[in-house]
Amino acid sequence: MRLLCLTLLLANVAFFVFARLYPGDAERPGQRVAQIDLHAEGMEINQLRRLRPTEATIAPIDAEPQTPSPPSAPAPVATCLEWAGITLQDLDRSRVLLESMDATYEVVSGGDPTGPYWVRIRGLDTRAEVDTIVAQLRAAGEGDFAVSRDAAQGDYTISLGLFRSEANAQRVQERFADFAAVLTPEGAEPIVYLVRAGSVAVAEQISAAASAFPDTTTTALTCPQP
Repeated sequence: MRLLCLTLLLANVAFFVFARLYPGDAERPGQRVAQIDLHAEGMEINQLRRLRPTEATIAPIDAEPQTPSPPSAPAPVATCLEWAGITLQDLDRSRVLLESMDATYEVVSGGDPTGPYWVRIRGLDTRAEVDTIVAQLRAAGEGDFAVSRDAAQGDYTISLGLFRSEANAQRVQERFADFAAVLTPEGAEPIVYLVRAGSVAVAEQISAAASAFPDTTTTALTCPQP
């Protein structure tokens, strides 16, 4: 019996010594080191991922800074005028004026000639100028004329006659063309223009130039839709 107990004791001591000298698979040094190395490698990979810039933060090397384009200037607003009171004898002169200022226009009303027809020398500024022309008319044998003064405009007009026939009036007008005689249909309504100026400045220039046309007026208005 004592021998059996002694044998069991020695077996336990031998097993204890064997277990200390040869540990199990869970505690093998090589495997533990490998696990530690793999864990360290995982930490380095995660750090590299955190340090790697995302695609959204990568700027092109050759990209130039974008500068905002300046706002485009607004297109000039067309300004319209109603130019009224233009007589037939001033028709060509008025159109030359508008075309020189690059303005477009259209006839709104007037301009259809009807008889009888006046032949007149208009726009004489002083009485001395009237007397000079009257003396020349009398020297040419013309005695059928009349002098009148426009109180509103302050200028003088010499009338050379009122004719029922346009042909007769045309002959008298051509005879005194050197005195700037003009033929005006008595029944013709004054012409009214709708003028489209390119800008406010051009409209002001047209209004100023229109003062040289007797009995005409200019009025600013809203341009109608084309």
